Amino acid sequence: MAMIGLLEVFAAFFFFLVFKHFFLPKKSPGQPILKSWPVLGMLPGMLPHIPRIFEWTFEVLEATNLTFFFKGPWLSGTDMLFTADPRNIHHILSLNFGNYPKGPEFKKIFDVLGDGILSVDLELWEDLRKSNHAMFHHPDFLELSVSSNTSKLKEGLVPFLDNAAHENIVIDLQDVFKRFMFDTSSILMTGYDPMSLSIEMPEVEFGEAAETGEEAIYYRHFKPVILWRLQNWLGIGLERKMRSSLVTVNRMFAKIISTRREEISRGERKQSADALTYYMNVDTTKYRLLKPSNDTFIRDVAFSLVLSGRDTTSSALTWFFWLLSMHPQVLSKIRKEINTKYDPTDLEKLVYLHAALSETMRLYPPLPFNHKSPAKPDVLPSGHKVEANSKIVICIYALGRMRSIWGEDALDFKPERWISKGGELKHEPSYKFMAFNAGPRACLGKHLALLQMKIVAVEIIQNYDFKVTEGHKIEAVPSIVLRMKHGLPEVFVAFISFLVFNCSFLLKKSQSQPILKNWPFFGMLPGMLAHIPRIFDFSVEVLEATNLTFSFKGPWLSGTDMLFTADPWNIHHILSLNFGNYPKGPEAKKIFNALGDGILSADMELWENLRKSNHAIFHHPDFLKLSVSSNTIKLKESLIPFLDNAAHEKIIIDLQDVFKRFMFDTSSILMTGYDPMSLSIEMPEVLFDEAVETGEEAIYYRYFKPVILWRLQSWLGIGLEGKMRTYLAAFNRRFAKIISSRREEMSRGKRKQSVDVLTYYMNVDTTKYKLLKPNNDKFIRDVVFSLLLAGRDTTSSVLTWFFWLLSKHPQVLTKIRKEINTQYDPTDLEKLVYLHAALSETMRLYPPLPFNHKSPAKPDVLPSGHKVEANSKIVICIYALGRMRSIWGEDALDFKPERWISDSGNLRHEPSYKFMAFNAGPRACLGKNLALMQMKIVAVEIIQKYDFEVTKGDKIKPVPSVILRMKHGLSVKVTKKI
Repeated sequence: MAMIGLLEVFAAFFFFLVFKHFFLPKKSPGQPILKSWPVLGMLPGMLPHIPRIFEWTFEVLEATNLTFFFKGPWLSGTDMLFTADPRNIHHILSLNFGNYPKGPEFKKIFDVLGDGILSVDLELWEDLRKSNHAMFHHPDFLELSVSSNTSKLKEGLVPFLDNAAHENIVIDLQDVFKRFMFDTSSILMTGYDPMSLSIEMPEVEFGEAAETGEEAIYYRHFKPVILWRLQNWLGIGLERKMRSSLVTVNRMFAKIISTRREEISRGERKQSADALTYYMNVDTTKYRLLKPSNDTFIRDVAFSLVLSGRDTTSSALTWFFWLLSMHPQVLSKIRKEINTKYDPTDLEKLVYLHAALSETMRLYPPLPFNHKSPAKPDVLPSGHKVEANSKIVICIYALGRMRSIWGEDALDFKPERWISKGGELKHEPSYKFMAFNAGPRACLGKHLALLQMKIVAVEIIQNYDFKVTEGHKIEAVPSIVLRMKHGLPEVFVAFISFLVFNCSFLLKKSQSQPILKNWPFFGMLPGMLAHIPRIFDFSVEVLEATNLTFSFKGPWLSGTDMLFTADPWNIHHILSLNFGNYPKGPEAKKIFNALGDGILSADMELWENLRKSNHAIFHHPDFLKLSVSSNTIKLKESLIPFLDNAAHEKIIIDLQDVFKRFMFDTSSILMTGYDPMSLSIEMPEVLFDEAVETGEEAIYYRYFKPVILWRLQSWLGIGLEGKMRTYLAAFNRRFAKIISSRREEMSRGKRKQSVDVLTYYMNVDTTKYKLLKPNNDKFIRDVVFSLLLAGRDTTSSVLTWFFWLLSKHPQVLTKIRKEINTQYDPTDLEKLVYLHAALSETMRLYPPLPFNHKSPAKPDVLPSGHKVEANSKIVICIYALGRMRSIWGEDALDFKPERWISDSGNLRHEPSYKFMAFNAGPRACLGKNLALMQMKIVAVEIIQKYDFEVTKGDKIKPVPSVILRMKHGLSVKVTKKI
């Protein structure tokens, strides 16, 4: 649903700007996956996906039978054929190899590599290939390979990890592997040890230079040659950084080469020990095109080899250890294999380890794509015609994920797919598994790389436990090497530590650089579009980088300008000190029109009437009695039988769905007196659930669309708006029946006047609450619907995230169990201090309402200094508020219930403008105590009686919506405690 919403925003925006049909259509026969526009080609449709280009190419290629032709802007030279078809790959890289050199286009793009083996063609490549093969098999080189690995393990990696474990320091494992591989590769290729991996972690100019160059080269694929060459000449953007970095690399290599020539002249070096020395003494009678006396040539050869040795292996190791942290069952199997079969002289015995490394490189290949160019026109096995010198991109990342190639479980991490029934490694052809390239250009260093990875893996897995920092976002950098954008912060125990999340996304903030570029006409929308599916985490990054308040500029005349804030002083000002100037406002009324005149959307006198009447009902003895009885009944008759059955039948259940159903039943009894009985072993279809969630997502996306557009969509009945309108009609019909039945019951005197909310409001005292309308069915529907929503969605959201966090933090679960066993009193839940603290900590990190919308009636100046105009949009980012280090401390992203408990063991109070789970100011939630009671009762019942295990491999992320729900639910296995 989130992806549909993103496409709607994109479509709506350009419709508003006249380009009525400019969006990414779903593929159908005869319809292209991307529309090719005059002049611009398909580039506009691709641009939002460049930050996630690898995933996007996978999606496109799976939808287009493995091969897709991309049309770039006219005359730009950026037309490309993308393919992940093994037949095409085999044809290009093996069967018709001679027609597919790197090509002149490749040579331009990768000009920084000069005449190294990664970029050359024809006879020079053949000379380099043969000479490399000879060197890699030379006894001196093999001896140096073993000694460099051994010494860097003992003197670099092991001391570094021991220190990290002892000092409880969180380390970036990606950086560690890059440093380790830089040191070992540098020793092998240049004979020089830069000693970049040490406890002091010195600055590594080469690393930054290489990564800047790799990103610049990546983006060259999507720019016209004239553009990036002009940028390079003018010294702007990544091209400027790459040019500067190249100077650093050349200076470093010049010193090494000069020193080495002096050492050779003095007879201080073996001729074949390292690559640099080898090529300075290479036999030119055998390899006529090599130039041992030319420093530039020597630099090109050595630079290419250092790069390939450092980057590919460190990439594979990084993704490997991340996958192990996500799949502990695989880690356990590898440990068992090491403990029973490990022989340092015969690493081939570690079959399962080899399989896990292969599976890592299938899903996360170090080189995610390969660039080719035919010398002559050709027809590929897929039937696609290619012209001479055209661009072909072999999508290696996509290749490893194709269900048509690897099966329906292609996206799963399963080392077992590489092991035969006889327990031996399965061979996969290189045109299907391209981690080490294929055909004549297959990697010569494959066995060396696998050896290094196994040695490092065994050393770490044998001696350390490790865990990825909680909440850290894993995503790939758009680059020619598959690196993690934010690194891999690991906790080690010999063992384990925690890293402060390094928020360096897309654009690092500087004093003169805005967090999102404000484009003419388009505003900041292009930069935000790619982040809409992860808007909550993006808001954290943006607000932390902009001192807690950020002004978003939407497209011209679209009415989508917004001020985002997580500043407690702004929040206190808006929700309390200057409350009268910040009603929900007309904009919120439009956006939340489905709620009608309910308390969640009402303002001024009507809101005051509803607030006071709600307060009265929530404190009425009959209502409180019904609250206790409904919870007790639904626990005994629904939740416990359902969980018992799931445990007995060993059924995996969606705990989020269970909590939504439980809260729908109890809330419905409280609000309408009607039990829908949605939680039962049969799990009946719940129309209300789908209706509400569709509506919540539609409302979320309304924030990013001009009002006229989503109203037009609603009127036309298309997209989420159309679905919401349909569901709302069905829901209103059902609600009308409930209201009609209740009026009949009341007329026959069958209902107490104050038992449930529906009955209460049908009998409300209009002399006290003059704006309430007990005889108006629509008004009654609005009031009850709002309260039913609030009761069901917020509490079920908290319980879902709470049990997920307990599964990730068993030590917290253990403490809660101990507290329940020693202090639990069903009549006094306040004694469960640690449980209350854990629920509060859950709501700090995962607030059920992730943001709040406000609009000033008159112009104002916020405490942060930001001026706001009348009727402007202000978004209070509650999700971001709970994660700000400047507010909660350096451990803000950690789940620590202890932060809520004072030294004396009592609960610590936090002001509502800092902890907004129950809103703040006059609009603070009246049902807070009721909600906490319900959550505690459910938590105690489950924790006392059951163990639960979250399904491995499930991706947990929130749906872009007004309620913080899990996109794919929370699949768990339940067992009864003995």
